[in-house]
Amino acid sequence: MHSPIPRIARLDSRVVNRQIRAKVWPFLREQQFEKFTARTAWRAWELGVDVVNFQSFNSYLADAIGATTYSFSVNLAVYYPMCHKPGGAEPYPAEYSGDARLRLRKRLDQPELNRPDTWYVRPDGTNVADVVEDALNELRTRGIAWLTQFHDMAAALDAFMNRDDSDMTGRGLVEETLGGRLGSPARTRRVQGIAAYLGLR
Repeated sequence: MHSPIPRIARLDSRVVNRQIRAKVWPFLREQQFEKFTARTAWRAWELGVDVVNFQSFNSYLADAIGATTYSFSVNLAVYYPMCHKPGGAEPYPAEYSGDARLRLRKRLDQPELNRPDTWYVRPDGTNVADVVEDALNELRTRGIAWLTQFHDMAAALDAFMNRDDSDMTGRGLVEETLGGRLGSPARTRRVQGIAAYLGLR
């Protein structure tokens, strides 16, 4: 007979933060991430910064997508200082400032919310551990490899030149974006920055 899942007397964002800190941050430390806040982690490397962010929702956005304010998405980014104005690069950039960005997909079956990019946390908090564990598994199986591919600058240039944004659902829910649509000024700026580093322009 299974033990009942304990209910959390009063759920708030700190309960989710504690699960992230206990389960996810140790794994990211093993991957050389070195700076952490409650919801964001950074890994600096020779030519850039990798970012992992657990995005929370305010009540307006949570209501709009049918989630709770404790629910979250997991966003990844690679930030290249070479693609930004001299003196304007950020040492610990926000995820949304990244040049390559990815929103992870959940694998849990969640009838409460079938949106693929949002881990739904129940109002009573009984599934907090499960949803954070699922997000961690996605970081292990996909997230870290996705970040690391952009450390190869020749491969990164090829991606920025040829790979268009991808959509999770076919209805405008962006999964991966490399600074903008192919041919857009924002994408071109990234291509030029990486190409200049490689001595190609």
